[in-house]
Amino acid sequence: MSQKQELKQLKQPDEFQVVAGQAMEWLISNKNLVLGVLGAFAAVVLGLWALSTYNESQEAKAGASLASALEIASRPIKGEGTIPAGQEWFDNKEGRDLATAAALEKTRSTFPGSNAARTAAAQLGFLKLRMGDAATAVTMFTEFLDKAPKDDSLRSNVVLALGTAQEKLGKFDDAKATYAKLTELGLPEQAEYQTARLLLVQGKPEAKEALEKVAKDYPKDGVAMDAQRRLELAALPPPPPPGATPAPETPATPAPAPKGKAAPKAPAAPASKAKAAAKKG
Repeated sequence: MSQKQELKQLKQPDEFQVVAGQAMEWLISNKNLVLGVLGAFAAVVLGLWALSTYNESQEAKAGASLASALEIASRPIKGEGTIPAGQEWFDNKEGRDLATAAALEKTRSTFPGSNAARTAAAQLGFLKLRMGDAATAVTMFTEFLDKAPKDDSLRSNVVLALGTAQEKLGKFDDAKATYAKLTELGLPEQAEYQTARLLLVQGKPEAKEALEKVAKDYPKDGVAMDAQRRLELAALPPPPPPGATPAPETPATPAPAPKGKAAPKAPAAPASKAKAAAKKG
């Protein structure tokens, strides 16, 4: 290439400059469209930021509401130990349970979808189960399990409690399926023990073998001791039904006298009985 041709090329516009110039011309001619797109993008970013800020604010409020409910649950009962000055207390456990249930329900209904509301549902389920309301407990536990992440620290406890509540309602098949989920949570020993215990509750003949297997397969786990204790209790005779008359005790038969010795005499009748017998004679 000659020097003249090189100088000619150098005078020509750079490719990048050409493209940039064309882009600038397009922006100028379509400025209204560009401004509209930029405005929409800014609105989306601002909206996402506002939503994130709102969610964080709601989570903080929900957490404070849950903490208040749990504080109510921890308040002392009058007459049970020394109550510090200024500490609120309850007259009885029933009153405390009702107040705690109301506070947990408020958190659950006021902040739906929050982490605190999910935890409140689980805590409300535990409380309702202890209060004897197994049906509501099942509803609360199911709600928690549907919304909680797989790695939630409460999940295994809730699964176990859900099975217990289903048992109390007589839904043994549901309870069996629930206990089986403990294996997925890394607790196969609990899954097998609870299933074997459920067989015993139902009076199934295979319960004994199932409990023995648990004790054998998990000798170093607490379920082995629990299974052994269940086996021992199952071996005891059943208690008599309410109102049944206990069987009379059979009097002991006196031992035979050794050879060469007289048999022991029967105890003498009381003097009053002896005189009555003489009069009859």
